[in-house]
Amino acid sequence: MSDEATSSGRITIYDRETKESRTVDWGPGHSLEYWWQEGNGHCDCNRGLYFWSEKETEARCGHSRYVITHVDGYEIDFEEWNSGWEASL
Repeated sequence: MSDEATSSGRITIYDRETKESRTVDWGPGHSLEYWWQEGNGHCDCNRGLYFWSEKETEARCGHSRYVITHVDGYEIDFEEWNSGWEASL
């Protein structure tokens, strides 16, 4: 695993339903690429955790609502970071 893949940085997630974005700090020592591209961070239920409010306290599993639009130090390839999502926002 490369140092780049485990470095800290910021990731921006876009909620296609509410049109809001959240920037998430990513700490060192974690597999950035694996978590967001293939791991638990790949699913709406985990990406939605960053958008919870008193009105909405549950995010459903899927690949349609939350997309990654920016990752520090990476050129975003939509398909790599959002596999299963529609390519248009």
